[in-house]
Amino acid sequence: MPLRALARYGFVLFLLTSVVGCGTSKEAAKSDASTPIANECSPRSSCIFKGSYESGERKFAEEEARRLNKAQTLRLTKNERLVKMVSR
Repeated sequence: MPLRALARYGFVLFLLTSVVGCGTSKEAAKSDASTPIANECSPRSSCIFKGSYESGERKFAEEEARRLNKAQTLRLTKNERLVKMVSR
């Protein structure tokens, strides 16, 4: 008997969590998640470093910026191709 009750309540709990998870739209989740980042540097000049670099720091920053830009470009082109494939 306790096993049957556990299975029944477990199934009900599973259904409830599924319904709650499906109730959140992806658009709302994306906009909520990106809002703080977008407002982080409202005047762009406030995010630009205007001091001097320590030794090796400038080279590291430039390499890291190149790496991040390349990763973002790859991600965007990959998404572009995916959208084109889906829309066909």
